[in-house]
Amino acid sequence: MDIGCWVSTAANYVILPQRVIICIFGFLAIVNAFIMRHSVDIVLPKILPPVAKVKAEETKSGYFNCFRNLLGEDQVKRITAWKWQSKESNCGTETKRSNYDLTGQVRTAVMISFYTGYIITHVPGALLAERYGGKWVLAVSIAITAFLTILTPLAVNYSNIKGLISIRFLMGLSEGPLFPALNIIMVEWVPARERGTLGSFVLSAGHIGILMANLMTAILMPYCEWSLIFYFFGVCALLWFVCFITLCYSDPESNPYIKETERSYLRKSIGSTTINKAKERETSFDSTALATALISTSSKINTSRSVTSLLSSYDVAQSNIIAVPSFSPPWREILTNGPMWALVAANIQHDLCQTFWVSEIRQLMEGGMIMDFRDNLCSCLKTLTPLLLNWVVSCISGVISDVLVNENILETTESRRLMTLIAAFGPKICSNFSCLMCNEQNDFSNIFNCAISAMGAYYAGVRLTSLDMSPRYAGTLMAISNGLGSLSNLFAPFLEEFITQPGPMQNVRSIVWLLCTMFTSGEVQSFNGPLVMINTNVT
Repeated sequence: MDIGCWVSTAANYVILPQRVIICIFGFLAIVNAFIMRHSVDIVLPKILPPVAKVKAEETKSGYFNCFRNLLGEDQVKRITAWKWQSKESNCGTETKRSNYDLTGQVRTAVMISFYTGYIITHVPGALLAERYGGKWVLAVSIAITAFLTILTPLAVNYSNIKGLISIRFLMGLSEGPLFPALNIIMVEWVPARERGTLGSFVLSAGHIGILMANLMTAILMPYCEWSLIFYFFGVCALLWFVCFITLCYSDPESNPYIKETERSYLRKSIGSTTINKAKERETSFDSTALATALISTSSKINTSRSVTSLLSSYDVAQSNIIAVPSFSPPWREILTNGPMWALVAANIQHDLCQTFWVSEIRQLMEGGMIMDFRDNLCSCLKTLTPLLLNWVVSCISGVISDVLVNENILETTESRRLMTLIAAFGPKICSNFSCLMCNEQNDFSNIFNCAISAMGAYYAGVRLTSLDMSPRYAGTLMAISNGLGSLSNLFAPFLEEFITQPGPMQNVRSIVWLLCTMFTSGEVQSFNGPLVMINTNVT
């Protein structure tokens, strides 16, 4: 029995629907991608010890702003003291690594080199996924990133800083198509009724990836060489690749393991989505029935491949109609759309905020790895707790969003705006509350966790609107919004002190969040458009 027959037989005993399995693999894809992305930043001090002695007292007064309240001033000082003490020791004794001296400028270059390549391949990856399906675009993206992760130690040993920066740039290029391809897969597999639950579960997986990267690195670092960490993460990603290409497919029509009841449900909810057949197949329809179909069901025509099944319920007549899907996105309409720019602005805001506190997590975990990890496990887990809570709130808010929409309590747009509003102003409200009401360390910790957790509602809010606004071009919308949002990672090292300090900039960010909420839309936009239909029997 070959592997295909074995998997097909095993699929009959699987309780989970195929769409849930697809989403689990999408979740794991993001987890693996974020682990490989952030592991370099976490291990960097071990690869490139600093050249200058720096005292703990010389750190910026605003450093670790987020985590002073969570861990306490004494614990932060203890970690930073260990951190800088170890750096002094490295500078004085480890001559073997002197070729890898790390200055602030070099470290920044290593960190932003990834995002330089990451932004470039967003749109090309989206166009490939929209035309040929998301499965192989996503799979190849993760596979190349895994191989580059495994090659990272070799590049560092042979080319020092230049090799590391080059590898990071190539990793960015390979990871660029990740989110656009995943968006296309979700369009094909996730019905609108389940979009909040499954969509927020998948798209918020980056927090689990960051958590696992920090935690696993902290656990493994005392017991093995730093190079083994890259081998471990790369092999895990390759195992995901093998399982994904074996078990998952771009759409329900091409999946041999799906039960017919689920296929019928997805066909009814989403539409048939076979790439080449939708482009070439000729189907006969009465012209009146065809016009009725296009007018009354235009919102259900999800992708450039959704034709055959959607119109198959109409009476067959003598005229031959060919569906001609447009694979070229309507760039002008997309780039002049208000809700689209609300999505872009919200993405930039969220990514900028996340970049700052993830950077603080990395710095604190760096100190924790230098100390005896077993003695400081509680502090490490405390540091990572906000990431876990953020993901949990993301999943819960997705379920609540679906309930509100499916029970006709709120429209889709209203639900998305509500969740965006919570993500935008929830942390600010919690921070103000902590300053006014809390006097003890535990109170500050709880309020801080609540503040970071509130940001999780973002994934059930404006983050899902790329799927809502244009299922046909969901990959392109994700490429534009996520690509431009990633610009914040390029400029964050230079803007951190300016943006995080209290002042007018905080008010500007609040106004931008409010405008994003006002312009957020969960409705299909006009640029999604109906498919072009050509009657081949016109005489």
